[in-house]
Order: sequence, then structure tokens, then C-alpha cells
Amino acid sequence: MKFSDFKRALNNSPSEALLLAILVLLGMSLRWIAWLRSGIMFNDGPEFIRLAQAAAEYDWVGLFSHDYHPLYSVLIAFAHSLLDSSVSWANTAVAISVLSSGICILALYAFLRFEFGITAALFGVLLFVTQQRSIDYFSDVMSEGVYATFFVGALFCLSRSLSTSKKRWFFGVGVISGLAYLVRPE
Repeated sequence: MKFSDFKRALNNSPSEALLLAILVLLGMSLRWIAWLRSGIMFNDGPEFIRLAQAAAEYDWVGLFSHDYHPLYSVLIAFAHSLLDSSVSWANTAVAISVLSSGICILALYAFLRFEFGITAALFGVLLFVTQQRSIDYFSDVMSEGVYATFFVGALFCLSRSLSTSKKRWFFGVGVISGLAYLVRPE
């Protein structure tokens, strides 16, 4: 299946596009609710927030002197600069994680749709949306969710590059893999 076929399928099938939109909103909602119901932030959360505050103050030594890779903290700092100052650093960080879950759902759906068809894509995304570990990783101040989003995006580009041999997809694999590395070294 070509990428243009995928876009055409979503345009020609409003029910598929609507179902995907519902799954994205459900996934993001479940993750935000999980954050609101959590009693405490994950143990790495305060450190990511400290690094984000260092990034916001242009303290590059403070940001880069830590073992954690910097992109998640930089994203938090950037998002916090766009939001009202009354929004806490923790809520800003979780908003990044929740937003990345929506993007991850879209990337996962596209990958599964291309490789295995619509049924597998819908079922796979439904599992991802409702699976407890997935909710945990995307509903706290943790870099795992953003990393997973970049990883799935790179996987999607890799599948497209191997099936089409187009250089732009290979380029996408490299760029998105590099972004994933800047979030987590694993």
C-alpha cells in the first residue's frame, strides 16, 4: 500500500477516520485521567522538571551535565514557555507525554495499517490505548512515552523505506531515530 493510498482510504472512509479519532481521544483521555488520579509523580519526574527549568533558564551546563538525554526536558521547557505561568511544570510535562501518546497512536495505526491491514491496525491500536503499562508510561513525567512515539515513528518510516526504497523514508528513519536517542539512550 502506498502512503497516498492510506490518505485516500481515510478520506474515502469517514467511519475509519472517525474510529481512529475516537481511539486517539480515548487514549489521550485515559492517560490524562490516570495522571489526575495518581497520588505521586514517578521517581524520575522531579529530575526531568529540574532539567526543564535549567533549559528554560538557558543553563546548558546544568542541562547537559546530567545522565538523562535532554530532548524531553527541552520539550517540557518549550511547552511551558507557551502556556500560562499558572500551569505547573508537572502538568506541562504530562501534557507532553499525553500529546505524544496521541501521536504514537497515529504512528502505530499507520504502521499496522500498512503492514497488516485495517483489522490488525484497529485491534493493535485498541490494545495500545487500553493496555495498563501503556497508560502508565504516557501518563506521568517520564520520557518513555516520548521515546516510544519516536521509536514507532521510526519503525513506520523503516517499513515504508523497505517497501518503497524511497530515500525520504530512509532519511525519516535516521532523523526520527536520532530524536529517539535524544530522549532516551536505550
